[in-house]
Amino acid sequence: MASSIDFTSVKHLQAHINGVLDFYTPHCQASVGFHHFFNDDGSVVAEAKQRHLVSETRFVWQFSLAFLRSSEARYQGLAKHGWKSLITKFKDPEHGHFRWTFQGSHLESGNALMYGHAFGLMAAVAASEAGVDVGTAVDDIWELVESKFYDPEQHAYADEMDADLQEVLPYRGQNANMHACEACIFAFKMKGTTLYLQRAVDLLETFVFRLCTEHGIWEHYKSDWSVDWDYNKDDRTNIFKPWGYQTGHQFEWAKMLVQVHEWQPDDRYLPMAERLFSLGWDNGWDAVNGGVMYAYDLQGQPCDTDKYFWTQSEGFATAALLYKATGKPIYLERYNQIWQYAWVHLAGEEHVAWYRLVDRANQRTESIRSSAGKVDYHTLSSCWEALDVFTRLDNNHNSLAGNL
Repeated sequence: MASSIDFTSVKHLQAHINGVLDFYTPHCQASVGFHHFFNDDGSVVAEAKQRHLVSETRFVWQFSLAFLRSSEARYQGLAKHGWKSLITKFKDPEHGHFRWTFQGSHLESGNALMYGHAFGLMAAVAASEAGVDVGTAVDDIWELVESKFYDPEQHAYADEMDADLQEVLPYRGQNANMHACEACIFAFKMKGTTLYLQRAVDLLETFVFRLCTEHGIWEHYKSDWSVDWDYNKDDRTNIFKPWGYQTGHQFEWAKMLVQVHEWQPDDRYLPMAERLFSLGWDNGWDAVNGGVMYAYDLQGQPCDTDKYFWTQSEGFATAALLYKATGKPIYLERYNQIWQYAWVHLAGEEHVAWYRLVDRANQRTESIRSSAGKVDYHTLSSCWEALDVFTRLDNNHNSLAGNL
């Protein structure tokens, strides 16, 4: 059943942002850092003890952004609380990197992953802008990823190092690099340091223009950056290294092309952004049940038909940016299609934190609302992106009308 809501409304977007934040804020704070698993009512899943670097950094980022956009002191307090956990619990006291996972107070994985450090950089930048004392953390994280992970010959980051920062593991992947690009764009936006923008441009050149195939941007590579077509082919459980062309990742790279184009215009960026968005949409949209499916195979056929929350949210954010950049009505249509679907099938009756995923028939397959790594980071970041787009378009319209 279609909703009558205006999903481009600034009022709607802000109200939904507030609703998502209000889902987490009453229960998320633990004695150290945050809880990472939540039931439908926002209560903590008591038996879930895992603490994940991705959740912790994303919480710090989104509470910092919430404070910057609202000036509400409670969000700054939560950002400070989370940052303290990153420094006192997650940061390795000897080697200086952020460790990956804990089970309660027990270290589960002390390895250093580029994915986690991309969000560590975003958390440090956001927290510093929100008035949290992060010391030299922004520069320290940047120095670590540049000296330990970055390959200047390939213009790409390695994926993982051991806990002593002595060995680079052989796997290479686009996912960590995609979020590194995202972190660089965010750091440039907040700090204005051109070094961050240049690294984002480098990563776009590597993954969008050098490694992209006719079907899109592939996930997995070997240590020499040759394509690994078989990595995790029989494992659908790895949320950070899934097999197949990920529809949502085509959207995210398209989004970043549009963002960087605004600061450093390039005639290739918008056409490629449109192409990537089309690949994600054409190979992912479920014409029968609605929603964008998770992944497609080497022949462009669906290989994972679940509908993930983050795929939909990245899709509508990218559609909004493409609509603003090109003025083409098709992107506003796609924006509304995704929102209509997500509002009915993912946001739940309460329209707060989204379900993590539903199956192809749009039925829930999980009993909890939010698990480690989720925290509705994509929901919030995409709503803020759309909010900025339509605020800007409204202001332009009002300015034009005032001059008539």
